[in-house]
Amino acid sequence: MKWPSVRLAVAAALFIAWLAWLAYLVLTASHPITLSRPQLLVSSLDAIARVDDVSGPESKVTIKEVYWPNDNRAQALEGKTIVVSNLAEAEGWSGPGDYLLPLMTDWKELYTVASTPPSPGYARGGRPRIYPANAQTLEQLKSISKPAAAPPAVKPG
Repeated sequence: MKWPSVRLAVAAALFIAWLAWLAYLVLTASHPITLSRPQLLVSSLDAIARVDDVSGPESKVTIKEVYWPNDNRAQALEGKTIVVSNLAEAEGWSGPGDYLLPLMTDWKELYTVASTPPSPGYARGGRPRIYPANAQTLEQLKSISKPAAAPPAVKPG
C-alpha cells in the first residue's frame, strides 16, 4: 500500500513541475512579429522610415533606407520626408520610432501603406499594416525575394 502513495506523490510533483515550467515559458517567451509576405509582394516601395505621429489623414515620415526597389528613383527618397495618406488606419503603431513601411505609390508624391491582398476564399483583403524596424523584422524582410524591377504603378483605391 505504500508504493501507490509514493508513485502518486512523484506523479503529482512532476505534474506541478511541468505546469511551473510551462508558466515560466509563457511569461518569458517573446511575442514574435511575422511579416505579411503577400503584403510585401504587392507593395511598390519597401522602406525603413522614422514615424513620429500617425494622427490625421496624412502623416509625414522620414525615409531612412529603401529596401526595394533598388533603383535611382527609390534611392533618391532616402533622407526625404514624404506624406503617407493612410498611415493612421494602419495596424502596428506602437509609438514614435523606426518602422518598416510597405508602401504603394504612383511615384508622384502619393504614398499609401499597402493593404494585405485578399486570400483565396475571402472576399476582401486585410487592413494596412506597418512593422517595427528591428533585427527580427529586417531578417524576415531580407528573406522575401521580389522581382528586380519595380512593378507597374498601381493607384490606391
